[in-house]
Amino acid sequence: MLFMALQTTGATSTIKIGMIFAYCFLGGITAIMLIKMIYKYLTCTVPIQAVCVGADTDYDENTTHTPIWEYEYHGQYIRTKSKVYSGAQPKTGAVKTLYINPNQPEKFRRQIPEEIPFLVVCIVLAVILANF
Repeated sequence: MLFMALQTTGATSTIKIGMIFAYCFLGGITAIMLIKMIYKYLTCTVPIQAVCVGADTDYDENTTHTPIWEYEYHGQYIRTKSKVYSGAQPKTGAVKTLYINPNQPEKFRRQIPEEIPFLVVCIVLAVILANF
């Protein structure tokens, strides 16, 4: 497909080269996110019960809330924030199971990755672009 796109001339070749660039860009982003997600699953393996002790709220164009989690691991109390912002106000006192990295207990993941909706959008766009 790449070779055929480069053989064409005129406006069509510019569009096809742009599509190839977009396809490679989306593919690269998707690959990086998948690698990061797999790395988290391989390193964050210890389940713990974490309590939401509050949230950092940002009142820009869209109000976002970043939950602050607190948990105990080997006698050490750890307080850390989620890396993904959510539009829903987290409930203070809510308890969730998080999976922490035993070598870096402040690093954690949730049971269901937050990146999945973004990955789905990237994959759908890649499939759409592949059919052009």
